[in-house]
Amino acid sequence: MCRRSFWAVFLVSSCLLFSFSGLAHADYHGIWKDNATGNTHNFYIQSYSTGSMVVIYTLDAVNFYAFLGDLSGTTFEQDSMDPLHALSLSIDFSSSTEATALITDNTLTFPVSTQVAINKVFPAVRTQHSGIWKNTAAGLNLYIQDYTTGSTVIVYTYDGEHFQAFLSNMTGTTFDCHNMADGSEFMQCEFTDTGTADITMGPEMSSGVRNLSASFSGEVVKLFHPDPLDIDFEADPISGEAPLEVEFTDLSSVDRPSVLWSFGDGITSTDSDPTHTYDTPGSYTVSLFCSDGTAETTTMKSDYVLVTGPDYVTVSGYVTTAVGVGLDLVQVAFSGIGGVLTDSSGYYAMLVPSGWSGTVAPSRSGYTFSPTSHSFSGVTANLTHQDFTGTPETIPASPIISGTVNVGGLPLAGVVVTFSGLGSTVTNSLGVYGVMVPSGWSGTVTPSSAGYTFTPASRSYVAAASDQTNQDYTASAASASVTVSGRVSWAGSGISDVTMTFSNGGGSTVTDADGYYTHTVDYGWSGTLTPSKTGMVFDPTSRSYTGITSDQTDQDYYLISLPRSISGRVSWGGSGISGVTMSFSNGGGSTVTDSGGYYSHTLDYGWSGTVTPSKTGMVFDPTSRSYTGITSDQTDQDYYLISLPRSISGRVSWGGSGISGVTMSFSNGGGSTVTDSGGYYSHTLDYGWSGTVTPSKTGMVFDPTSRSYTGITSDQTNQDYYLISLPRSISGRVSWGGSGISGVTMSFSNGGGSTVTDSGGYYSHTVDYGWSGTVTPSKTGMVFDPTSRSYTGITSDQTNQDYYLISLPRSISGRVSWGGSGISGVTMSFSNGGGSTVTDSDGYYSHTVDYGWSGTVTPSKTGMVFDPTSRSYTGITSDQTNQDYILIGLES
Repeated sequence: MCRRSFWAVFLVSSCLLFSFSGLAHADYHGIWKDNATGNTHNFYIQSYSTGSMVVIYTLDAVNFYAFLGDLSGTTFEQDSMDPLHALSLSIDFSSSTEATALITDNTLTFPVSTQVAINKVFPAVRTQHSGIWKNTAAGLNLYIQDYTTGSTVIVYTYDGEHFQAFLSNMTGTTFDCHNMADGSEFMQCEFTDTGTADITMGPEMSSGVRNLSASFSGEVVKLFHPDPLDIDFEADPISGEAPLEVEFTDLSSVDRPSVLWSFGDGITSTDSDPTHTYDTPGSYTVSLFCSDGTAETTTMKSDYVLVTGPDYVTVSGYVTTAVGVGLDLVQVAFSGIGGVLTDSSGYYAMLVPSGWSGTVAPSRSGYTFSPTSHSFSGVTANLTHQDFTGTPETIPASPIISGTVNVGGLPLAGVVVTFSGLGSTVTNSLGVYGVMVPSGWSGTVTPSSAGYTFTPASRSYVAAASDQTNQDYTASAASASVTVSGRVSWAGSGISDVTMTFSNGGGSTVTDADGYYTHTVDYGWSGTLTPSKTGMVFDPTSRSYTGITSDQTDQDYYLISLPRSISGRVSWGGSGISGVTMSFSNGGGSTVTDSGGYYSHTLDYGWSGTVTPSKTGMVFDPTSRSYTGITSDQTDQDYYLISLPRSISGRVSWGGSGISGVTMSFSNGGGSTVTDSGGYYSHTLDYGWSGTVTPSKTGMVFDPTSRSYTGITSDQTNQDYYLISLPRSISGRVSWGGSGISGVTMSFSNGGGSTVTDSGGYYSHTVDYGWSGTVTPSKTGMVFDPTSRSYTGITSDQTNQDYYLISLPRSISGRVSWGGSGISGVTMSFSNGGGSTVTDSDGYYSHTVDYGWSGTVTPSKTGMVFDPTSRSYTGITSDQTNQDYILIGLES
């Protein structure tokens, strides 16, 4: 059922909200509202695996504002994406369900801010539908989110300023609804895979922003999605020979216990984690429907299970990040036979005919991949581990191009401003226009209005990456004009970026992503129209016009020549060499050989130049190949390695034992390496390298000190080195009366460091060969004999370096009493930093002071007077016992 009231989604009974496991830290996905009666402020929030967040804000379900940016800690701050940046938004999240929003209206003379407390009212469920979907050619952007109630919201925009929102429940994989504002638009969305969907919607927006056609119908693809998914499944195995038994597992963290599996071969199951056997070879699409009686979701994975037979084999592998995390929703294309999507672990598998040759290439918006593709020739057996590594990119910004159109100093409304390949917008009552374009967009912006000419006639942009403001035009009254339009194509597919040149001052335009062009010329214009794009020839080569007075439509052109390729292999001893750069002169660019040594590169029809292979330290035969005016593909253009990098290897040892961790430094840019646990090293250098190799490790001297080489052309083995000096140790014991003293700090001067005696009083410390300096023992209150030991240029271990204690801390003890009974709790204060203690329950006390301490001991307890009032001590060197005090009275 389609719900047309915007408020309906927010007023659904709270009993329909379901708790679910797997809620990530700072999971802000969902619909948020303020706490005021009627819930005036409404926020749609979704964050993506790239780290960016989208917030869509509305007061009335008619006027929307979108904000895109990164979350800084728990704070989101961004200006709205409309051309005038009408609002600024700051959200401070205090938890995953509570936040404070500050909305600033920038359209007023003095901006006004409103602060509201907001709560997450409807948590989102991250499904395969969730995320940002686009049709770049049409400039269409959709924001899709599913909720725990079973509802789905889709919001679309062409320009980041005008929006329409749709709210309904999914029926299987189909979403069908009218817009929430006034029901004047409809949308039908059929999700055909984990990353593709077919959209039909219309009619034209009342604002006129979308005016190329009355509706849109076409495919959209998912570019950005939240991670991880709350509703998902996996299978094991997903490829193999028939009969193939497959175990399916429901990975959903949302509690929707009613399930229906469809295995793609006409068989279904209601088991939670079923096992199914495929008897016939083929590629099978699997779907999982889950429900709790109210909320329901269908998840589909196309061509998910591949079952092989005698005439087919499987090519499979993983697509992961650099740290080994699987990447899902990566489109893996197999040349000539289609493609598959990776699952949640990054795994893909494709059924190919036995003997198939071609390339496998991954793609997913927001990522680059290494290698870019794998090439195969005559595959006759299953191939596994055909892996790729993906590197994430950030969500590109969507810059806005905006300005005003004036006539005679006054704003001109209703001017159609056309963005090549993206569509058009119309100036408002203030003469203002603005369109959000894809990051890196190149094209032209052309204003048009009957009876006017414009200065400038158009503006061109190359790789737009930031907002372009003040892109103004001045209108002047002019005679009527006419348009010439058509398409440039090849085999039914449009060709973009073809320059359409109109002679006799008619200007030019460029075809859009689907090959279409439209251009305005003066009423009665005469001249020729000529298409051009480097390396391409068209039929007809041009069209002539004489005094045209009406629009000329269907002025089409067809490509009759295509770019050509040069391909081959670089090898040595029959094995391909990867990573060889193939450089094509005369602007032909370059490519790099793949893991099998193969390369293929496309060039303009008729290209002339040379191809040169290169990789550090390698020489190839031939050194290059020359071409003149190629008009056909050049295959088997092979190269062979005739020289390889060379290695220097050996061992560093002492007394027959290898020494690890020795740095082997190679001069003249040769780098360095370190010996292994057995003292061995091996290092690769360019063919013909000259220089010196020098071993080094702190405190060690080697023989020889270095080795020199001139123009090496063969591997250098047994390049050994021997240790002729080692670090030396100083060791001994610190004791008193035959007993070792632990915790004594042994300080070594001149950078020698320090160590501490163990529980037996022993110490041992390593210093550099030839070290000079003093060793001094220390521990609070103790004096040792000798006070230190001096050393000069030691070349051997120094043992039995002992020290003896000649002083120990001393104690003062006694009793405080009255009439023969001890008095507890009397504070005994020791002056000169001696501290204090308190008498025990029988009046006894004992306190330790430094050897040689001088000072006074004074007893005290509230209301009591003692005899003596204190005792004095000078330089004590022995324990002081029976230091008693007697209570002689109580203070009144």
